[in-house]
Amino acid sequence: MNTRHAVLLAGVLGLSSGCSDFLDVNNNPNGPQSVTAYLYLPPMLHWMVTSPQFDGRFVGRYTQQWTLPGTSLSTWDRMGYDAGSDNGGRQWRDVHGSLRQNLVDRSDKP
Repeated sequence: MNTRHAVLLAGVLGLSSGCSDFLDVNNNPNGPQSVTAYLYLPPMLHWMVTSPQFDGRFVGRYTQQWTLPGTSLSTWDRMGYDAGSDNGGRQWRDVHGSLRQNLVDRSDKP
């Protein structure tokens, strides 16, 4: 039993004394690690204003019953959505994807 414990102890100590460079994988070598707030705000304002315009191309089919003349009814005309597509989801993607990461980055700063 003592040999087994010694081997186990040596294995645990060997693993715990390994390299700690694996923690550096989250550093972006191509971008700054610290950014001030005024550099985050303009793109956030831009996408908060632009996203509804992109989504309006598809949401208008629900709210105003737009149809394309001379074609059969699409999924939007039948109150559906384009499965596997980002059509009509730009606002959600910007708020919960792009802007959320900017807010997470800013909340870590004083």
